[in-house]
Amino acid sequence: MWLLAGVGLAMLVVHLSELSGGRSPARSANSAPAPTALPVPSTTQQRFAALYLQYLTRSYYTPSQGFCRPLLDKICMALVHAKLLAGPSDCRVLPNHGFILAVGQFQLGVGLPVDGKAGPGTVRLLLGGSFNNLRSMNEAFCTAKFPDGGAPDARPAP
Repeated sequence: MWLLAGVGLAMLVVHLSELSGGRSPARSANSAPAPTALPVPSTTQQRFAALYLQYLTRSYYTPSQGFCRPLLDKICMALVHAKLLAGPSDCRVLPNHGFILAVGQFQLGVGLPVDGKAGPGTVRLLLGGSFNNLRSMNEAFCTAKFPDGGAPDARPAP
């Protein structure tokens, strides 16, 4: 008797679930799953996000870390081409918060750890290259090359 009551209750729950729209509508084979909504961040999360963005813009995307304007421009334009930024106007002042968010979205999309930092792994996927640290990334994209092969400070004075 308990078994029949349990089966009856289960059938009732399934029926009520169908009536209330609990079952997802049938999708065609080509339709993508609906995106999941992100939770609304709390005030604490918003404050931490603001602090992290300040940290990245002030201390990470700096020349001392291996970032120069030409490299930031190339990363930014790659993010524009990937449709993670609206257009070249988003690349006028770098780094900016939209740039950092786009780096994070790119990282999420390709399966990298999401930290908003365009480190060697992220830049290799965006721009190509065989470097494995910030210094070699800097050498690949930031070191000015002169026709004589010298460095900028090795040019003779006029």
